[in-house]
Amino acid sequence: MRKIPLSILSGLLALAVFSRIAMRYFNFLPMPWMWGLTALLSIILIIKPSKQWICFAISFDLIVFGWQKLFHQQANVPQSVLDLPFSSLPADTVNWAYFQYSYPYMVAIALTQIICSFLLLFRSTRLLGLIMLIPVLLNIMMIDVFYKIGMGALLHATILFAGVIYLLAEFYNQLKQVFFQKNEFNIYTVLAAAVLPFLLVVTAPSPNKHPSITGKYKVGNHALTIVYLEYFNDVTLQWGDVNHRYTGKYQYRGDTLIAGPLKGIIKKEMDHITLTGTLEKDSVHLDMIRL
Repeated sequence: MRKIPLSILSGLLALAVFSRIAMRYFNFLPMPWMWGLTALLSIILIIKPSKQWICFAISFDLIVFGWQKLFHQQANVPQSVLDLPFSSLPADTVNWAYFQYSYPYMVAIALTQIICSFLLLFRSTRLLGLIMLIPVLLNIMMIDVFYKIGMGALLHATILFAGVIYLLAEFYNQLKQVFFQKNEFNIYTVLAAAVLPFLLVVTAPSPNKHPSITGKYKVGNHALTIVYLEYFNDVTLQWGDVNHRYTGKYQYRGDTLIAGPLKGIIKKEMDHITLTGTLEKDSVHLDMIRL
């Protein structure tokens, strides 16, 4: 029975790893050739599976990912896209821009992937490599899901993760001795460490001190064009483009808003508010629509 999951994983890893490498580095081959070779390799490894192949496939694939990061072949966002407003960028672009911002951080991630994968190739260090790869692959899978990288990327990472879990099963007895020992802390200490931080955070004042007015507003009848009323009572007033801004703190008591040079009485109507007061020394009546 154990040969069935071994065969399935061997075939899936051949399909995932070889197809990705072929499409990236051998795209000069006709597509039928690439898929034909991928299918042939997958069938061979389904018929003659091996744990050594699973170790090699996972290691090889992640080491390639690591070198791609070091040589700027991953996480590249065009400058023309980076110059767009941040709020207009899709989730996957925000993710890649985050990684692209710091090359030393990319180097650290790449070296982690390369070192962990290299450890799989030696029996004496395989367990360490597998344990280190669990958070690496879980993080990749969560990025794929929450930043909408794509179903193909998520499936690829899931296959690698399944291979790691399969290989870990071989070390069940060693893992049992490490993770199922008698706990040195009593139950009260464990509960204190788990519950007190939660109570500390949940009982703290909310950063959204005035939820009824928090938001971004477009001003329709004045040179002041945008008003941002943010968490922690942060306020930004914008005249035209982002180069003409006032940033500071605001106060809101009753219906009175004091936001730097802007002071007045607010009247709320659904997603629409009006402010009657002064901006610097000028009297204003602002019509503000929540965006």
